[in-house]
Amino acid sequence: MDNAKTGYIATTSDNSLATVMLRVLNAILTRPLLFMLCVLIPTVFTMVYVVYGIEQTFGSRSVFKPPTTQTSSGALNAMLGDGGSALANMMGVGSFSNEESNILLTIINSRELGVHVIEKFHLREHYKFKSKFDADLLKTFRKNVGVEINNEDMFILSVEDKDYQLAAQMNAYMLTWTDSIYNLTKEKQARLTGDFYRNRLFVVQVRMDSLARALTEFQKKNRFYEPTVQLETSLSILGEMESRRSSMQLEVDAESALHGDNTSKYKQLNDRLAIISNQMRSKNDGSLGLGLPSGMGKFAELSRQFYDLDRELKVQSALYKYLRQRVEELELEEARNIKNLIILEEPWANNKRVSPPRMMITALIFLLSISFATALCTFLAFVDREIAIQSPFALEFLRFKTLLKRLARK
Repeated sequence: MDNAKTGYIATTSDNSLATVMLRVLNAILTRPLLFMLCVLIPTVFTMVYVVYGIEQTFGSRSVFKPPTTQTSSGALNAMLGDGGSALANMMGVGSFSNEESNILLTIINSRELGVHVIEKFHLREHYKFKSKFDADLLKTFRKNVGVEINNEDMFILSVEDKDYQLAAQMNAYMLTWTDSIYNLTKEKQARLTGDFYRNRLFVVQVRMDSLARALTEFQKKNRFYEPTVQLETSLSILGEMESRRSSMQLEVDAESALHGDNTSKYKQLNDRLAIISNQMRSKNDGSLGLGLPSGMGKFAELSRQFYDLDRELKVQSALYKYLRQRVEELELEEARNIKNLIILEEPWANNKRVSPPRMMITALIFLLSISFATALCTFLAFVDREIAIQSPFALEFLRFKTLLKRLARK
């Protein structure tokens, strides 16, 4: 065979990149019709098929976000001071950033929602589904539904279908159903949490009543009401008594110095001094008087007991206020029936298809066809060259070709 026809020079052994590219180009130019047919036939067939053979799919999307989580831990912190934050965390009143998102994802991906949408829009007939297994139908439906969270923590719900109006209707129904179930979930959660807080409120109230009675009995028994005020009053009384005792002591000492210890006046003054001293000892050990606390000897211990009871009563009072507030909030949560989801982009009937990607499929087939046509032309040129030089490969190829023809005739 003529080497000029094949585009090869039999004596060459140069395998550089430029030489190889020229060989391939010469092989294509040698058989331009074959090359064009191998490229155009698959490409045209693909174009016709993606336009008329594959069903178009349309998509409808919506963007929404969960409601903002409210927390009352700040109020508890303010009431309880430095220990409030730790107590709020133990009681589970902190803010959980992912809780709402996890609830919504679970609802959207739930089997119950899928079954409701399938029954609502008669998707078994719409999909022309022949299988008897509902799980397979549900799987087919879920392939057409997607939910994701973007970088701004917004939910994007997308629904695809061959009917763009039906896709928008299903998207809107799923949003409404999700909001309804979310509302019921939060209502149930509020009810259960409210029961817990109501029980705790009852326990704290009983504890408060018990402490209040204990403090009242303590005050009545010891005539101990306000340590700061009563301390000032007690010190004033004891100061006056100490002043009288000192004055009387001076009079006794003066009488003893002037007239001796055997006079009747000295005995009278000394008796009066003894009475005042006994009264001071009595005041230190016993009551300071009507409406006043026990003596100064017991004042420190009584003050400690009083402050222990008073501090515990204040803590329980703060807890009671917080628990009462939470009960009221949760009762409002149970009672409300409003829209929870914040819809940022409503679903709409978008008649622009999302699949099949016609240009992408056609371009891919076009590139594959060029590759196949180039490989075929190069291979045929290589065979022509080998036949021209009567190489062993050529002999085996001709034998293989003869056997194929013989099999075709049979």
